Amino acid sequence: MERKLKHLAGKRFYIAYNNGVYAIADEKSYHAFLGGKYLIETILSEVSNWNIFIFVRSDRYQRDHWFLGTHEMFERLIQELKNSGARIIDIGQDMYVPFSNGNPPNRFEWHLIRRAYDFFKVFNIRLEEFREEV
Repeated sequence: MERKLKHLAGKRFYIAYNNGVYAIADEKSYHAFLGGKYLIETILSEVSNWNIFIFVRSDRYQRDHWFLGTHEMFERLIQELKNSGARIIDIGQDMYVPFSNGNPPNRFEWHLIRRAYDFFKVFNIRLEEFREEV
């Protein structure tokens, strides 16, 4: 499938994972977050501006409504970003991955839930179309 993602060429995206949860953040959000080194109380007011998108196994995605997509969707997104010329920086476990430390989510994590509209604003991909292709 051909995507028009030229606007992402040269942009950096940071990926991280923990306990089967994958995350991708744009550069601005990653640097604002500094890999999770801030105190929760300090950042609650800023978190609504962060673009951190969370993906999990298919069974967990079906069960828990707060995830954006599945591992397969994440892999497809990463491939499309690479094809567009975006830079993918794999930081492994050096960034806090929301929703990766078991249920229930903590109060901070609820502020990190992102939806299809947020996804479109960052990637210019309608999530509904993206889901159908996986």
